[in-house]
Amino acid sequence: MRALLPNLHSLLGSLTLPLGIFFLTACTTDHKTPVDPPEVNTYNAYINTVDNTISYYTIKNDNLITYKLADFAEATNDFQTALAFDIDEEKQGFEYIAYVTRNSQEESVINLFDLDKANNNKHYVLANLSSHICGISAIRMPTTHAFQDRKESNVSTKHLPEIILHVSASTACDGDIFYEKIDFSTLIDEDIYTTFEHSVVSEGKHDPELVIDYDSAKVISSVWQGNYGYLSYNNNSSELSFNYAEIDRFNEIQTIEWSTQLPFTEPLTFTQVSNNKILAQQGSNLFVIPTSYLFTVDDPTSSSTPIQARINAIFDTPTLTLNGYTNLTLNTSQPVQQSNFVIQVENDLYLYESDRFELIYSNSKSTEDVSLTYRLNSTNELLLLTEETGKDDLLTVIYETGNESNIDESEEISIYINDDTFHFNSYNSESGSQAHILTKKNSNYEPTSFEESTLIFVKDMRNQDDLPLLISSSPVKNVSGTRQLSGAYLYKYDEDKDNGRALAQSSRENENGNKEHRSVDFSYGIFHELSNLEFMNGSVINDYYSFLNFEATYSLEGVEQRANFSFIFNPSQETPDPDIEDQSLSLLLVDGM
Repeated sequence: MRALLPNLHSLLGSLTLPLGIFFLTACTTDHKTPVDPPEVNTYNAYINTVDNTISYYTIKNDNLITYKLADFAEATNDFQTALAFDIDEEKQGFEYIAYVTRNSQEESVINLFDLDKANNNKHYVLANLSSHICGISAIRMPTTHAFQDRKESNVSTKHLPEIILHVSASTACDGDIFYEKIDFSTLIDEDIYTTFEHSVVSEGKHDPELVIDYDSAKVISSVWQGNYGYLSYNNNSSELSFNYAEIDRFNEIQTIEWSTQLPFTEPLTFTQVSNNKILAQQGSNLFVIPTSYLFTVDDPTSSSTPIQARINAIFDTPTLTLNGYTNLTLNTSQPVQQSNFVIQVENDLYLYESDRFELIYSNSKSTEDVSLTYRLNSTNELLLLTEETGKDDLLTVIYETGNESNIDESEEISIYINDDTFHFNSYNSESGSQAHILTKKNSNYEPTSFEESTLIFVKDMRNQDDLPLLISSSPVKNVSGTRQLSGAYLYKYDEDKDNGRALAQSSRENENGNKEHRSVDFSYGIFHELSNLEFMNGSVINDYYSFLNFEATYSLEGVEQRANFSFIFNPSQETPDPDIEDQSLSLLLVDGM
């Protein structure tokens, strides 16, 4: 079950009471913050997929207040029935939330909330449909940052003002799925209630691969622009199509589409795997396609070869054949930035470089016994985590030369790459948790470690790279002199400090009433009685709203149990060492108690 509670301290102090599901509309808590944060132009909205509710919170008169906006239909079979839209790259946060409800006639109602504070929670009904809507999805497009930065990042894409509807004749959503689209761009352009375009979408085009030609970036009328398009394949008709926006020689945007029939009987899939490459898979065959080629293959002036022959040539010769294997794994946990990339086939790793694949690592054990996780940096060095049943985790670096070096061996390891720098966390039952940053010295990587700490990386919707944060405990001695750990705190991270915690100046009155100035660790707050926190995900939405989701251990009547906890914190918090009642880290939701 899930509870909405003011803070963790009050939760853990009342666990002997009967627990139920609490969701209070306009509920004021006794939680305090140092100051009311400045206004942000959108509400701090969040979607609760356990209770199927949409809410937002705000700070008013130093109190945390939550408001319930709406209920939405329960989803089945991994569909989503509520979705936040980030459409305006000039605004922080999400501008709209689309969601599905069912009316008394069991019709599917498509709703839209405008999260702009100036519009006061304006609600729109976009459509009432007799067909059963299993879920909704969205399609992304590049922002100006994609072309200005010439790479994928947290700010390189935004949503189109379109809602893709997943339609089924079965209310259980276990039959064939068809697709429709509702365009609400007129709402954005005119900001008035109007008729919204509703159309059918063919298979493949409901979830096309966004292709960005970063190398085409240029400034037009003081705005960064470039070529981008949508590559899709209809498995029923074997039709390949590419719909793209291109800057012509007059610096004007032209929308063009080409399509062709392919002689394939197996599905064809696409993924943009680097700044300038698309990976296509058809059965056991892999094809690497330069992104720029998709924008010129239909140009009659680019070659004397007929257009159809040029398109067919894309699939004439596979770049790699997997010898019967069709299960291909790609690392989607880091943005694509360089020209090269790594693919995983079973427990073999291939690096694509210089127009070919090269086997750089092989493990003969089955994927049931061995799991591989890896990160590639811009110099083609691979941080590889090997997890094998019954053994400690092993961390190695594979260099471009083919040499390997062992970095760490621990009971548990997790790895990250941020701003092209390798990081990892380790845990051992005797030594506890450690966070590490890897620095290259004399051609080898060496770790700098932070004791009793864990590094987490939170998607920052305001910046290119993720926001690093440090969860850390400090050793203390009890009355018997035994070394113990204090509660875990959330700290601003500074890799140059010995403990990884950023410092800031604090001013407080002493017992004589005089101001004392001192440097202190910058803490966002304490996690109270929680232990063994396992970070699941999180995001910085705007300057004052961030959320973190953890699985953690708590004690209920002396018995340790696990549950999911959702916290919010203020990334622009100014006070470096808040009292417990003033911290910006606050518990918002608990699931599983």
